Amino acid sequence: MGTYQITHVRVSDNNATSTEKITDVRLAGNYADCTVAQIIKYLENNNDFFYTTAYQTAKSFIEVATSSLGNKYIRTKANYTTKDNLLSLPRF
Repeated sequence: MGTYQITHVRVSDNNATSTEKITDVRLAGNYADCTVAQIIKYLENNNDFFYTTAYQTAKSFIEVATSSLGNKYIRTKANYTTKDNLLSLPRF
């Protein structure tokens, strides 16, 4: 079990307004890029992932959510903003 920082996201639609469109993530450190399916598996096995920015020292942790169609995706846990923080990360 570990804690990992997500630094970049890849989306299936460049105009994405929902984290359901995130397909892959990049982690800080020497880790390979991961698919969302891999991140979901790691989260379900008690690993922690978080997002933060240079100007924000507080960590926003990531959770697994399920869409109305039953598809799993990742998002930040509820915090002070209504927009999901993951979508503000750089794309790769």
